[in-house]
Amino acid sequence: MGLKKTTRILSLMAICMALTVVLFGCNAPKQVATPAPSPSATPTATETITTAPATPSPTVAPTPTIAPTTVAPSPSPTVEPTKEPTPKPTAKPTPKPTPKPTKKPTPKPTPKPTPKPTPEPTAAPATEQPTATAVSGDATAAPTAEPTPKPTAAPDRFPNPPESYKMPYYIYMEKGSHTLTVFGRDGNGNYSNVVKRFCASTGKSSGMTPPGTYNVKGKMRWIKFSATAYGQYCTTLSGTDVKIHSCLYNTQNNADLMVSTYNSLGTNCSSGCLRVTCGNANWIYNNCEAGTIVQIVNGSPRGTSSSRPKALPSNTKYDPTDPGAK
Repeated sequence: MGLKKTTRILSLMAICMALTVVLFGCNAPKQVATPAPSPSATPTATETITTAPATPSPTVAPTPTIAPTTVAPSPSPTVEPTKEPTPKPTAKPTPKPTPKPTKKPTPKPTPKPTPKPTPEPTAAPATEQPTATAVSGDATAAPTAEPTPKPTAAPDRFPNPPESYKMPYYIYMEKGSHTLTVFGRDGNGNYSNVVKRFCASTGKSSGMTPPGTYNVKGKMRWIKFSATAYGQYCTTLSGTDVKIHSCLYNTQNNADLMVSTYNSLGTNCSSGCLRVTCGNANWIYNNCEAGTIVQIVNGSPRGTSSSRPKALPSNTKYDPTDPGAK
């Protein structure tokens, strides 16, 4: 193996020298290359090796050194990242409005009818109190229950004067019904006996016959109101100008009756006095002494009533109830 290798090297050197001569045109001195003895070839004692003279090899010019060309590595192409497509916004579905439930109207409870108390014969009509209204805010207002009307306490059917009052009679006048009642005492001393009840005229306006409790003050057989107006059996009252007397006469003569005043009994036609028939005026004049109570009230709280007398012809001269008529 070593011999073959050496032979190859020498052959290559020879070729190189020949190429040098050819290329440069220079004759190089011929050298006889003595081949080195192969280390592995050991001549034996019986063998003689004759080496023929070798043809001189051309001188091999030194091979110019070729600088290695640095090859720049080709840049790897930049791979652009693939753009992801921009996702289109998904259209949100339009929410449908939730229908609000229709509020059912709150049924109002039907108020139970309140039984009305049975009024007594002389009971006054019940006075209703005004209904109070509740404020309610945005919530549904509850129905306001109407309060049960409280009946006004009816007055006693009969007068109830102070215990100190001991007169035999009590005169009670209701302007609403144009009725005058004379109460008398019973066995217990109460004024429960109706002695007389009749119609009477009052003032043309309400204020002309003021309500109140008065007492009999005095008596006059005839009273003159003007030159053409007179009255019989006049009873005056304390604390007021109101008087109780007969119908009017044109003169101080009981045969000169002013018929229109008789036919208007039981109406608002006087100047404030209580105008009654001549017979009733005579009875009060003779039986109700000074100090007798005369109570005048508005309306008709005790519910008294009376009938008007029958109208007289216009040519009538006397009051038919006059005890002194002829």
